[in-house]
Amino acid sequence: MAACMHRRPRNRRTGTVHPSGPRSADKGRRNGTDYRFSESAGYIEGDRGRSFPKRYAWTQCFFEDGSLMLSAAEIPLGPARFTGVIGVIHISGREYRLATYLGAKVVKCSGGELVIRQGSLRLTAALLEEEGCLLRAPENGAMTRLVRENVACRARYELTQNGRRLFVLEAARAAFEYEFDGAPPSHSAAEQ
Repeated sequence: MAACMHRRPRNRRTGTVHPSGPRSADKGRRNGTDYRFSESAGYIEGDRGRSFPKRYAWTQCFFEDGSLMLSAAEIPLGPARFTGVIGVIHISGREYRLATYLGAKVVKCSGGELVIRQGSLRLTAALLEEEGCLLRAPENGAMTRLVRENVACRARYELTQNGRRLFVLEAARAAFEYEFDGAPPSHSAAEQ
């Protein structure tokens, strides 16, 4: 969820998140349909590329003392590919950041579970229910791919450092999205 800001989106096709708020003139036309929102807060989200990553997992969760976001994806870089990671956990005013550029690596990405290790830190995110909705996603510029999106599901998160538990949460309304190898969305993904 993006924080609401009071400005009008400049370009709805750039792929960035465009927050809107009660003071913005919220109207537009998309795919032949007129939309008008007044006194509303929200955001518009899009993608800059032509396709989602072939393999990826994404989750986010808000809780009383903070928030968590974690994503891992196969990133094409010329003829090579690598698995990139970005994650941020805010707990009671403290931030833990896990990222490829800080040495984070995917240890496991299968069975609805994503495990990331960065030095002495280990973050586990596990989807506890398979329900969700199929969502169309871009593939080669067309919205032909299906991915599974869970926007209010049960998930478990655990952050440890040197084996000592720093944080554990079983959330009832987390968001979790994943797909591996272009197969129909399921939990039978191959190990990374």
